[in-house]
Amino acid sequence: MASRAIPRGYLGWGHTSTLGFSIPAMMGAKLACPDRLCVAFLGDAAFGQQGMDIETSVREKLPIMMVVLNNGGFSGYEKHHPSTSKVSPSNVQNYSKVAEGLGAYSERIEKSDDLVPAFKRGIKSANAGRTALIECITTVFPRYPGFVHALDTSSLFFLSSFRLLSGFEGFY
Repeated sequence: MASRAIPRGYLGWGHTSTLGFSIPAMMGAKLACPDRLCVAFLGDAAFGQQGMDIETSVREKLPIMMVVLNNGGFSGYEKHHPSTSKVSPSNVQNYSKVAEGLGAYSERIEKSDDLVPAFKRGIKSANAGRTALIECITTVFPRYPGFVHALDTSSLFFLSSFRLLSGFEGFY
C-alpha cells in the first residue's frame, strides 16, 4: 500500500497519557480546517474523561468523527482502577447511546465485518455536518508490560481499516 503524507494531517498527543485531549483537539482542528474530516481515536477510559464534549461538538456545529475502542476494562489503568472492568464492562456501558442522546450519529460495532461499513457511514455523517461516534467493542488488552504492544497492534488494525476506505485522505 502506498503511503500518502498529508501536510498537517495528524494531530497527536505525544508520548504521555493525556485523557481528555482528543475530542477537544479535533474540535479545534475542525475550527482551523472546516473542510477536512477530523477523526478522534480514543478508548473507553478517555471517553469517560471527555464524552460529554460531544454535546459541544453538536451545539457548536463542529462535526467531527470519534472512534471509541471499548474493551470494558480501561486497559492500562487497572493498576489505578483495579475493579473498573468489573463495574463497567462493555455490556453495561454503551457509549453509542450516550452520543445519540447528545445529538450525534452513532453506531456500536461488535463484529469486525461491520467495521468498514460503519466507518463509511460515520464519515458520511460527519461530512454532512453531523457529529458521529463509532463505538468498537474490543477485547481487554493484556496487562502490563504487554499493554503497549497490544495497544499498538489494536490501533494499527483500526487505522489500517480506516485507511482502506475509499476517498480517505488523512486525519485533520
